[in-house]
Amino acid sequence: MELRTKWNEKTELVQQAFEQAFTLAENVKDELGQYVTIEKEIDILKSQQKNWQQNRFEIVIVGEFSTGKSTFINALLRKEVLPSKVTPTTATVNFIRHLDDGPGRELAVVHFQDGKTVDVSFDELDEYVTEMSKKLEVSSQVKYVDIFIDSPYLKDGVVLVDTPGLQALHPEHERITKEQIKKSNASILLFNLEQPGKQTEFKFLRELADSIDRIFFVGNRLDGVPEDQIQEVIDILEGALKQNDYQSVPVDRAKLYPLSALQALKSRDTNVKTKHWENTPVEELFSQSRFGNFEQQLESYLFDGEKAQDLLRAPYLSILNFYSELGRKLAEVKELVAGQIDIEQLEAQQQRLMDEIELRKIQLKNDIMQLKNLFQDEIRASEQDFNSRFDKLVDDIKESVNQVISNEELEEMIQHEILSFNNRYELLFTQSVDDLAGRLNDVMRQRLDGFEVNVDTSTIQIDTSVKANLAIKNTKKLDIMQIREEVEAKFKAQQQDIEEDKELLKQKIEAEANLKFKQMEIDEMKKRHDEEIAFRNMLINRTSATKKEYGVIKERTLWFDKKGFRDVKNEEYDLLIEQRRRIMKENEEKLSTARREQMEAMFSSSAISSNFEDMEDFREAKRELRHQKEATYLQQVSEHVQAMDRALEKEKRRILRDLESALLTKKRDYRSFLRDLDALKIAQERITQYTEEQDQSLAESQKHLEERKQLIEQNTNEQARISEIVSNIEKVISAENARIQIEII
Repeated sequence: MELRTKWNEKTELVQQAFEQAFTLAENVKDELGQYVTIEKEIDILKSQQKNWQQNRFEIVIVGEFSTGKSTFINALLRKEVLPSKVTPTTATVNFIRHLDDGPGRELAVVHFQDGKTVDVSFDELDEYVTEMSKKLEVSSQVKYVDIFIDSPYLKDGVVLVDTPGLQALHPEHERITKEQIKKSNASILLFNLEQPGKQTEFKFLRELADSIDRIFFVGNRLDGVPEDQIQEVIDILEGALKQNDYQSVPVDRAKLYPLSALQALKSRDTNVKTKHWENTPVEELFSQSRFGNFEQQLESYLFDGEKAQDLLRAPYLSILNFYSELGRKLAEVKELVAGQIDIEQLEAQQQRLMDEIELRKIQLKNDIMQLKNLFQDEIRASEQDFNSRFDKLVDDIKESVNQVISNEELEEMIQHEILSFNNRYELLFTQSVDDLAGRLNDVMRQRLDGFEVNVDTSTIQIDTSVKANLAIKNTKKLDIMQIREEVEAKFKAQQQDIEEDKELLKQKIEAEANLKFKQMEIDEMKKRHDEEIAFRNMLINRTSATKKEYGVIKERTLWFDKKGFRDVKNEEYDLLIEQRRRIMKENEEKLSTARREQMEAMFSSSAISSNFEDMEDFREAKRELRHQKEATYLQQVSEHVQAMDRALEKEKRRILRDLESALLTKKRDYRSFLRDLDALKIAQERITQYTEEQDQSLAESQKHLEERKQLIEQNTNEQARISEIVSNIEKVISAENARIQIEII
């Protein structure tokens, strides 16, 4: 606040300079009132003082809904004075002023488009500033709102202008926003650091190219960005400010001030409840917010910048001009008192003035008719120039429409382009009127030196509404999942057939494997059988069928039986033969069983039929099916996209057709304005005004002449007294001039 304190000290000196000038003026009236007339000069100085006192440090705040404008404003005000329900960013432009500038108590004054006003409390303000109002159409009926708040920050003429800005719902509000930015002391464009650099934010800058040097770029919600990403986000956003498709900001102005308005507000108003920082010391929290750095830069710009210095210099120059005019009149008094001008000389001057005025009146009457054709030429040229520039606006919209690639983008683009067109059309209309006035003035000055045509644009009602059916017809969106499902359904039967063939192939492969196993089993059985028979044959071959056994060789009746070795049957041999026979039988039975199972497996395998010879055939069929599905999917997507493109192009043609018809009416509006404009009448009114002014000037001159005659006729003593008074006043004027020159420097 140190800069603001110094500013207040300087403004107090200015006020003292005004008071000294008025005191001196009263002294002149008291002492020399019958000889010097300075009422006109005093009135001018009072008007200049009033204008100076009414100067305000207006700070315009612009941002989208998610940028935290309310919290930022509350942080500037150093307390939570704007509840969330009173956030005036929905549909109106709002001027937040100190209550001393209004009724002396906290309330809001709603100003309607028809000129009416109504006082409302903060509790009911949302019915007048939001589109949720049930009482009225806010965006079309409310022009702006004054909100009076008791806050030290708003003293010394500081006014916060909270605007719908980037999301204005009514052209009048967007126009007020841009006008306020252009005439404000400073503007603040808020970004959300958690979602930085939206397209609409840079588009908005395009409309404010001539105000860039007074715009501060602030990145709010710093507390929501990770510490290690803060600098990266700042660099990206500053880079986008310097280079974008809409309005590049000069390098020296493309500086972003990152801060957390919520942390700053919490540190300044402990009653504010937040999810975090409840135990963080307020000094530490304010430091973390980085709010102080930005606030210091803003204060320096407001109270110590070039515009602030001009604001101090202007009243001093007005006072100096007053002293200069007063000094000139006092010098005339001195000349008259000294006898340097006689009555005959004054009367001769008066007669010359009367003759010149009368001759001028006669000349004006002769010249006025020559202006008619010249004015008509300029009006036609103005219409041609307007039409050319208007067609460029329409071409810009056409180009934007033709570049759109989706219905969603078309709808968003149309809304933005219409708003942009309204603003640019209004600017074109007013510029064309101003240019026409300039052309008419050039013609008038060429014919009538010293005269100007005053084309009053303040009463011109420019209709920026575009009456056209711009509602975008909804078309079926490209549903990738639905198309994928349709393709899958189309090939479902073929997919099932392939899977069934796969199962048959698996069964066939299993059957063939089983058949092969059976053959191997039979071969193994035969091999074992042959080996075992061979082994048995070897044992049999090594075993004799008979064996030698001692016993009765011959029986005798009368003698002893004859004994000795004899050949008898070998039981072991017989056993081996029997074993071989049994084994051969068992093996034959096993082989018979195996062959029977082999035949069953063979019949089972031959009964299985599959379209695939092997798994490679199956995989090839799968690949082919996948290729068919992908080709069908791409074809259907392409057909859908083509259909959407055709629908979009059809919608574009309809929109352009309706727009061209509606915008043609806007072009005709300017022609109608020109047809209704009677420039010659305006010129005649100005000449009549000039004649009246000359008559008034002549009357004042006559009065001044009488004052001079009276002064010349004064006696010597009175002349000496007057001369002394004049000298004393001139000394005061000289001293004040010197003091003011020092202040200006």
